[in-house]
Amino acid sequence: MKRRVSVRNVAWTLGLIICGFVLLGVLGDVLRVTSGIGRDHLLVRRFSLDMERAIPTWYSVFGLAWSAVLLAGIGFSLRQWRGWQVVGWMGLAVIFVFLAMDEGLAFHERLIEPMRRLLDPPPLFHFAWVIPYMAAVVVIGVAYLKFLWGLDRRTRWTLICAGFVFVSGAVGMELVGGYLHFVDGARRTPAYAAVSSVEELLEMAGIAIFICGLLFFQAPSATRATVPLYRLGVTISIALVATLATWGVHHTRTAASYEYRFAGRLLAGTGGEQDPAGAARLYRKSAERDFAPAQFALGRMLLRGTEIAADHEQASIWLLRSATQGMVAAQISIGNMYVSGTGVARDPVAARHWFKRAADQGNVTGYFNLAIHYFDGRDTPRDIDRAFGYFMQAAQRGMPAAQSYIGGFYEAGYLNSGGLETALRWYEFSALNGYAAAGRAAARVRTKLAD
Repeated sequence: MKRRVSVRNVAWTLGLIICGFVLLGVLGDVLRVTSGIGRDHLLVRRFSLDMERAIPTWYSVFGLAWSAVLLAGIGFSLRQWRGWQVVGWMGLAVIFVFLAMDEGLAFHERLIEPMRRLLDPPPLFHFAWVIPYMAAVVVIGVAYLKFLWGLDRRTRWTLICAGFVFVSGAVGMELVGGYLHFVDGARRTPAYAAVSSVEELLEMAGIAIFICGLLFFQAPSATRATVPLYRLGVTISIALVATLATWGVHHTRTAASYEYRFAGRLLAGTGGEQDPAGAARLYRKSAERDFAPAQFALGRMLLRGTEIAADHEQASIWLLRSATQGMVAAQISIGNMYVSGTGVARDPVAARHWFKRAADQGNVTGYFNLAIHYFDGRDTPRDIDRAFGYFMQAAQRGMPAAQSYIGGFYEAGYLNSGGLETALRWYEFSALNGYAAAGRAAARVRTKLAD
């Protein structure tokens, strides 16, 4: 008895998986709007339909890779029957290998900024990678007209339907999403989230229809190879997903670093005019890949409000994400925001926490801000001894202001040892390092000693 793959069972299975992903993705979007959960929430991070390296993305990689294996298997089985069709099937297999890699590693996104600078497209083509990809779709479609017309009617129209559904999502809805992204100032609005969900739904549905179309196809020598080919496709696809997932971690860091450096060039105007808006877009893309330096740079731009419109609340979000990853400059910035209540509720305890995190990494500003915290008695009783210890840590690391404070401790008599002579030495040391107020304090102490 010949063992066959049930196309109906495959279709139902793929359909249920897709519906599950869409429901979980939409649920995450709804909760982001209604309950304020962030991108780091497990539901959003793992099942968002427009987030790289989420589970739906790797499902699409799996589907595209499986399609590539099925295409190659069909072409191989026909090698002794129809030479020109073998070339067509193998060509499609190569295209789908590229699509699987592009889905997992997002090669297309590297085309956005170069295409924008080259063509200056209208807002509809804000995600400018669609321009060369649309051209590729037209060229491949024309080249494969004869191939498609040579297939049996059911397979031909199934594959055409799959291609139409997939391209409608990958390109058509991407055009709409890019336009919304442009007019809404790169904010994730409910409309943009809805478009992203429809886009991913169409892409996954198109892949599923394509797989079913390939399984429907019956070649003269492929009857017995159907089940082994199915198993081989699943096995190789899983292996490819695992490989791409591993490679994707490295690629993501590389891409994020590239975007971060290019954004810096746009902001500085290196090689042309300054483009703060373009820099902010690239910083955001890199920041969304969890690249801490980009998160800090974007947060500082939003905090300053000189290059782009200020948004202190968004600034606090990006700076907090960068600080959580251990970036010292971000820890100092978010600590200062908690001190002043800029973009966040004023919280001296949280400020002290972030200053301590920075100081634990040897940061001189972290030590100094902690010292000020305890010296002024913010949210806690004044602690002169602890303040002196942190001031000394900063002073020994060469901070002139901290050196001047040490002189002030000795001058005010906070310490049992030393005195005006020790205070004078610290003031003079601070003045030599460029702290003007220390020079005036040194003159005052000299007058006291002379009297």
